[in-house]
Amino acid sequence: MPRKSTKTSAVVEAVKEEAVKAVETIKEDADKAAKTVKADTVKAAKAVKKESKKEATKAETAAKKVKEAAENAAATVKEASEQIIETAKETAAKAVTETEVKVAEVVTEAETVVKKGRKACAPKATVYVEHYGNKFTADEIIEQAVKSYTEANEGKKVKTIEVYVKTEENAAYYVINGEGSDDYKIML
Repeated sequence: MPRKSTKTSAVVEAVKEEAVKAVETIKEDADKAAKTVKADTVKAAKAVKKESKKEATKAETAAKKVKEAAENAAATVKEASEQIIETAKETAAKAVTETEVKVAEVVTEAETVVKKGRKACAPKATVYVEHYGNKFTADEIIEQAVKSYTEANEGKKVKTIEVYVKTEENAAYYVINGEGSDDYKIML
């Protein structure tokens, strides 16, 4: 087996060291971003309870900053991975993959924080239908429609539902998963 020259071995070792340093830096950046997201999530949850809209806006801004940081980290990962792949493909490929997964998790978590902040700001609403002394909530009607459908269509899941209340018939018609029928009816 031919021996590698000392100069070649030194270059390979230097490349490996650079790859390891780059990967460690990327992992640290991703871990910092993840910690920031977690801290911002806790802050956002407390803030939403106190000052709903105002704090939710701040949480959304913080989440955007975290997302930007994650995107910047992703850009750093991409640049580092291109350099590492050119010099040490086997070592760099594994490290880059792990780091990209971590960055994707951070971005997903930041997006979740934004969605939760928006949802927390939405008012709780109840819709009532009153007809000839009877009173029903929209949720009750939807619940009855889903129950009626699932009993008649065993094994099928309800993904979407539209309900049409016809007070003159004392009934509600429903469309499940885009499918309607005259049989899809509940009496109120």
